[in-house]
Amino acid sequence: MLLFKSRENNGTWAFGQRRTIPEADSKWGVNPMTFRYGYICFGDNNKVIDERLVSVSQPKPLVTELPDTGADWQEEWAVNMKCLSGADAGVEVVFKATTDGAIKAVVILVDQVRDRLNSGQHDGKIAPIVLLEKDTYQHVKHGPTAYPVLNCIDWMRLDGPAPAPAPVKPTPPVDQPRRRRVA
Repeated sequence: MLLFKSRENNGTWAFGQRRTIPEADSKWGVNPMTFRYGYICFGDNNKVIDERLVSVSQPKPLVTELPDTGADWQEEWAVNMKCLSGADAGVEVVFKATTDGAIKAVVILVDQVRDRLNSGQHDGKIAPIVLLEKDTYQHVKHGPTAYPVLNCIDWMRLDGPAPAPAPVKPTPPVDQPRRRRVA
């Protein structure tokens, strides 16, 4: 799972049980087929009690119809991502957003994908390639507070990025025939 901790080092991205910090400027591919939304509820020690997520192509579950777990349900959005470059290339994560800033980051990506699809000018490239960034705002109680930004820098096909072109080998110069001087 990919996390963003707003109060650690003024905003830190991390993934996995060891909370590995992704390499700066690594590129992450977003699978737009995995955008989900719904609700989650936490119990003691922030343990997940229950979670109800559906594809964004379906109606969002009604919070009033969710079971009474003894804890409050809160909004959650999620999307699957894969690192495309750097030391973490190949790592697959799920970014689950439950804070206002994190939810906004996912919703912005959903809107960008929808707009790209509706434009009809995408040549099959509908999967965002993002950088994991952050920004801050001034919180009344906590002071400067970081929030995640998924900065879309490019697009790729659903089957992954185009392979890098093979390096072109320079061709050796061809010996030119010697010319005679005409007298």
